[in-house]
Amino acid sequence: MSLIPSSIRLLRLLPALSSTSVLMFALDEHLIFGTWMHPTLRERANTTLPPWWTKGGLRWRWVIIIGYPLTYLLGILNLLVARDELQATGSTLWYTTGLLFSIAHMAYVGTALNWIANIENGMPKGNVTYSMGNWLKMNWTRALITDLPAWVCFITAALKVL
Repeated sequence: MSLIPSSIRLLRLLPALSSTSVLMFALDEHLIFGTWMHPTLRERANTTLPPWWTKGGLRWRWVIIIGYPLTYLLGILNLLVARDELQATGSTLWYTTGLLFSIAHMAYVGTALNWIANIENGMPKGNVTYSMGNWLKMNWTRALITDLPAWVCFITAALKVL
C-alpha cells in the first residue's frame, strides 16, 4: 500500500477519533463534575467549587481549545481531499453533517461561559451548586445534541468510505 492511499485512509478516520475524544471529555465532565452535586458534598462544594473550577479550568481547557478546532480542521480536510471517493461512497453528507454538529457545540459557548463565571465567582453566594447544576444540565444537553450526533456521523462516514 503506498503512502498516499494510506494517508487518505488515516485522514478518513481522524474526525471519528477526535470527536471520540471530545465526546469522552464531555462524559468525563458530567461524571466527575457531577460528583459535586451529591447531597453529602454540597455544603463543602459551595465553598470549594469556585477555586477548584478556576484552577481546574486552566488544566483542562486545552482539551477544548485543541479538540474542537482539530475536529473542524479534519472534517474540512476530509471534504476537500479525494472528493470523488466521498461522493461515490455517500460519505460527503456524513462528514458535512458531523462537521456541522461539531460546530454547533459552540452555539452553547455564551451560556456555558456565563455559568462558569457564576461558579468561579461563587454565585449565587452560598449556593454555587445551583450554578454547577445548571452548567451540568447544559453540558449534558449540549453533549447529547451536538457531540454525540457529530461522533455518530463521523463514524458512519468513515465506515462508508473505508
